[in-house]
Amino acid sequence: MPLTLRLAHGNVRRSIGDYAVYFATLAFGAALLYSFTSAGTFLETLDLTDLQRSVLTADSLNTILQVFSLLVVIIFASIVVSANRFLVRRRKREFALYGLLGMRAGQVSRILALECLMVGAVSLAVGIAAGVLLSPVFGLITAAVFEVPWRFALVVSPSALGWTVGCFVGMTVLSTIVNVVDIRRRPLLDLVNADKAGERDHVTGPVRTTLTLLVGLACIGAVWFVCTTLPDAFFMAILPICLLAYFGTKAVMRAGASIAGAALRRSRTLYLRGLRCFVSRQLEGRVVSSCSTLTSVCVLVALGVCLVAGGFAFVAGAHGQVDFSMLGDPTVTAEQAADDIANLRQMLALFAFISLFYGVTFMVSAAAMLALQQLSQTEDSHASYLMLDEIGCDRHMLAGAVRRQVGAYFAVPLAMALVHDVFGMRFVAYLTGAFGVSGAVPVMPVVLLTVAVMGAYYLITCRQCVRGVATACAAGR
Repeated sequence: MPLTLRLAHGNVRRSIGDYAVYFATLAFGAALLYSFTSAGTFLETLDLTDLQRSVLTADSLNTILQVFSLLVVIIFASIVVSANRFLVRRRKREFALYGLLGMRAGQVSRILALECLMVGAVSLAVGIAAGVLLSPVFGLITAAVFEVPWRFALVVSPSALGWTVGCFVGMTVLSTIVNVVDIRRRPLLDLVNADKAGERDHVTGPVRTTLTLLVGLACIGAVWFVCTTLPDAFFMAILPICLLAYFGTKAVMRAGASIAGAALRRSRTLYLRGLRCFVSRQLEGRVVSSCSTLTSVCVLVALGVCLVAGGFAFVAGAHGQVDFSMLGDPTVTAEQAADDIANLRQMLALFAFISLFYGVTFMVSAAAMLALQQLSQTEDSHASYLMLDEIGCDRHMLAGAVRRQVGAYFAVPLAMALVHDVFGMRFVAYLTGAFGVSGAVPVMPVVLLTVAVMGAYYLITCRQCVRGVATACAAGR
């Protein structure tokens, strides 16, 4: 076995704790992509009517879901790059040691690339296996929407498998290239001092911060304008518009972190109370790596709320609450009108299925990714909490600092997502009305469901982070 391969394999085994969060993120992404794109194959296992089978063919539905999953691929690519960057940052001193021992930059890069590919391959296999095992769970939503009996079935979809592998290989290769380039351009001294260097915020300074904020607000304003006044254009260009919302939200978060930190420091009474200065510095110090994750979470939650609300509205239409006055043409026979109504109901059920499937998964995945990110960041900050413990900080103060830090990371993307949804719900109402669905879109129940999901993940994450800090402090004494 070549030396680089042996080192890469040994590093993965030795650093299994460091790779755990990265592995979980990749595996979850693979399971999510596979579950999305195998829904058409699962539909074939249910007792559909002939009309439903004529409308909901597996090939056509899988193709539609693959197109929709492009947004998921882009979002997860950003998450994977950020998670990989966090992992590499923790191990830069190790890579510096390789250089001091005489390894060339190319050899170090090959070791890193092999490690990433090993973890990526195992994560892909585990994620697809999880997607297959969880396919009966996703089938519950399908059976409820189409009003057909549910039955247990494990789905293995060749088309979904090929799509997932292709997208996943692309994401893994992209993240590997980014990290290899980052390592190769770093001087040896920077790698040695990597654990002492904080992340640099590239929007420092009042002028650049203000400019970043204005650009972000302009992007978001353009998205809101198109959403509320040009719904047809919004529907036709939904992917680039969502990307514009992503980059606009990210710019606002980056600038907002600098502005909020500076405002808090000007209020010395608030800044020096308890451990607020420490929490503030923790948040500002990780604004670069955090913003990609927070923005992705914000976009996922905003889309999830709109999709779930629209899905429930389409379910109501498919089950009877729909205006069929557009079919009142006197030249149409009663039999033709009945067929048209039946076809429309099946199309509404299809829309409801896609909306609910994506919406629920978006919300759960957003909360899960945010929890993983917070667990990894808190673990990376154990040395800072240990120092506070050594100088005499009360354990309750440390726990409070952890809760406030995690709370900020959960509250900010959730709040921004709900602001986006104020405008997004207008588009949902337009879309459901265009299909003749009567009745109000169930906004408040969906918002409460979203807050409950995020709140549950926040409590679980806080408990684990506080426990991790307490364990680290106890072991350090």
